[in-house]
Amino acid sequence: MLAKRLSNRPSGKLNTEQFDDVPVLQRKWQAAVRPGEGLPRYEDVMLGSLGRLADHIVLLKGKNRLLEVSRSGRFVQQWLDDDRWDIPLSELSPDCATALGEAAANAIATGHPYLGLAHCVRDGIVRTYDVLALPTVSRWGGTLVGAYVNERHSQFNLLDAIFSTTEEGVLSLATIRDARGQPFDFQIVHHNHGASKLLRQPSAGLQWRA
Repeated sequence: MLAKRLSNRPSGKLNTEQFDDVPVLQRKWQAAVRPGEGLPRYEDVMLGSLGRLADHIVLLKGKNRLLEVSRSGRFVQQWLDDDRWDIPLSELSPDCATALGEAAANAIATGHPYLGLAHCVRDGIVRTYDVLALPTVSRWGGTLVGAYVNERHSQFNLLDAIFSTTEEGVLSLATIRDARGQPFDFQIVHHNHGASKLLRQPSAGLQWRA
């Protein structure tokens, strides 16, 4: 997992091109900081004008030094595969919980927005998500962190990555069954260059071969 602190000024070309919503939220957070106050108020950042971005926001609050999910938008619920509110962060899947916890902890520690990356495996596909944590102060005391989550377009198939990077021979086989449904052979449905080299067979000659 990679992460970096965002500066107070949203002036990076990389932010503008790769993280379309991040500069908007960063400016909103910065504009809400009042003179003499370290953090903006929750109401000034997270309420009223988020529009479609609200679907990508999960609100985290501290409870007994632990974080819990207070509210979450529809996109975040799909990412978490969990639509529950008011639950400890530890009840979420570890990949999501770790990314949210690290981003929130760094945002609270620095007192500034903090951008992290979450790498999650879904159905054999590695997906990358931006996680932007925005620390705010609550009118009731304590710190609330609004975390913005959105998927990047880049993704890769984990199985294909293993096939292509290893020098060992790897075959993916499908079972061939007889009329009674009993297996009697296997068919090569996928293989890597290492398998072709070790078996001394051209790639086209191995594919779909029993």
